[in-house]
Amino acid sequence: MTQPFIFQPDIQRIHSEDATAIHAVMARYYQGVEEARVDVLDEVFHPDWLMKDTDTPGALTLNVEGKAEFIKRVSDHGPYPGYAAGRRVVAVSTAHDRLACVRVDKTESRSSTVFVFFKLGGAWVIMDKVWVNPQPAADVPRPIAPVLEAVSSRLDGYFRALADDDRVAIGALLHERFELKSIGSGGFVGQNRVEALDGRLAPSTPADSSQLVSIDVFQESMAVIRIDLPADEETRFMVMLRVGGVWQIVLERRSQGPY
Repeated sequence: MTQPFIFQPDIQRIHSEDATAIHAVMARYYQGVEEARVDVLDEVFHPDWLMKDTDTPGALTLNVEGKAEFIKRVSDHGPYPGYAAGRRVVAVSTAHDRLACVRVDKTESRSSTVFVFFKLGGAWVIMDKVWVNPQPAADVPRPIAPVLEAVSSRLDGYFRALADDDRVAIGALLHERFELKSIGSGGFVGQNRVEALDGRLAPSTPADSSQLVSIDVFQESMAVIRIDLPADEETRFMVMLRVGGVWQIVLERRSQGPY
């Protein structure tokens, strides 16, 4: 299928409007937390919004918090002066005018937070927040190659298992709180690990047709991956966290349609 050119006015307008809307939602989120505005948080979160992190001693477990629990915690805490200080949106990756992955950095703590957005009913909403604690600064920079190799190996194993429809191997790579959310011509679909393993994960094209666009690693314990499948006009964002020393896939978000 021939796609519109990026320089066409209508395409430029859509990209500009999406970028502006996403930045505005991010600003509303941080305003909601800093000012304890539960109405604002309710507005910017999808009903199925989840936050996942490893903010536990030794990062041995995965914390998962839903929309209602998070909003209640913010309300109970009250205003959080300075929460948004030093934070800035440093990267926005979009697909099909309906899926986006956003990175926000906080300079002082050297931390990064990743947000996943879906556009539903013409409006961008936050579906996920994922983060890990910053590591103490090392006297000697640690090499990133072993971390990338470990993540790449797990990712390769995942796609080989998908191609072989090896449910046992797939299940071993997914965290027990993994869930899959996708959006396409059929609308929005969300499934937990059990439902996903029951038939929604298998790709419709061979694994070799997928294109690894990027792997971004944070604090040696979180990896955000973008994969495009041009033959299916599909993009997937995946997040891996190192839980208990093992890299596991904690979420997968898919979008399908013309690029």
